[in-house]
Amino acid sequence: MFSAVSASPALAAASSTSSGVTFVAGVVGGLVAGIVLYLLVYRYSARRLPEVRAEEAPELLKKLGAQQAGLVCSLPTGIVVGFVFPAGGHVSSGPLLLVVHLIGAALVSVSIIGVAWLSPRLRAVRNAAAA
Repeated sequence: MFSAVSASPALAAASSTSSGVTFVAGVVGGLVAGIVLYLLVYRYSARRLPEVRAEEAPELLKKLGAQQAGLVCSLPTGIVVGFVFPAGGHVSSGPLLLVVHLIGAALVSVSIIGVAWLSPRLRAVRNAAAA
């Protein structure tokens, strides 16, 4: 009973928060989570790189470069879908807004993690191609 009474003011306060504050908090939260995960994934994947043969390097370089470009392009897509669209659209409050923000933050984080995973591999392929 007590939790239901105390939850109502919390929901009212959360719903009265301006869209600008949720926009900034969501973008900053997604970027911070993505950067922290970037550092963790980059360090882990840099330690466990397989050897790249020189004859495979040009093909791998094209393939990994295209994947990394796609992930870099999905970063602004996540910001627009998760935070800019709801601020200007009809999704302005309620649980649907939270879900849309979470989707946007997830897109931002996944794109940063993907770049972190691909960066050491691209460096290894470039080194093999140069050798």
